[in-house]
Amino acid sequence: MPEFRSRPDGSKYPITPRKGGTIVAAAALGGVVAVSSGVGGFGTGAAGGNATGAAESVLSPALRAKTTKASDFTKRNQPKRAWRQLGLRTLRDQLHEAASCVAYSYGQVQNFLQRTPCRELDRMLLPLVDADGNRLNVAVAWVRMPTRGSARELRALTDTDGTGNIAPIGSTGPSLAGTELTGEHYASRRSGSRTVIAEAASSDPAVSSAILQATTEVAVYLPPP
Repeated sequence: MPEFRSRPDGSKYPITPRKGGTIVAAAALGGVVAVSSGVGGFGTGAAGGNATGAAESVLSPALRAKTTKASDFTKRNQPKRAWRQLGLRTLRDQLHEAASCVAYSYGQVQNFLQRTPCRELDRMLLPLVDADGNRLNVAVAWVRMPTRGSARELRALTDTDGTGNIAPIGSTGPSLAGTELTGEHYASRRSGSRTVIAEAASSDPAVSSAILQATTEVAVYLPPP
């Protein structure tokens, strides 16, 4: 179970999200995709490719193949075709927002951004629905840092357990559309001086952990708004 910390208003947030125990080593290799396995592991893949490794224990071979193909469509800026690979479609227009990195981050990530201000932050809330009407949400953040090095540092920090993150649209902490984020369904990548972070959540028990993880691995290849 994650540990919790109290905010000044009395609300609580987890400080030990499950992003994988040794994920920092993967994040330090700029140009790989770091993912949560949902079982305390991580996977990595070459820049522009798919995530592999421990995430295979979450995604079946069939779903892994679909995720890889969906990521390829995303890289070609064809998100609708990408989501169809996973049996999903967008529920409504995506919500985009440019925001302050410090104001919309929390934990050690916020402390880092206070010391090393970002150049730009764009966030997206992407609601998706499957063929049976089950809903899920994916939060994506594009953080442009001053240098490649600072982007690498930010990514290594967000990939580490209990360090905080960029808050999704509609929240100032680890909550996505009313669902608590634990870091279990998470992916990140770095492209130059930009770090891309995705998390997924659903309050619908019919949505599988594997699908939630797959959506994050696809979403990190979406272009900035």
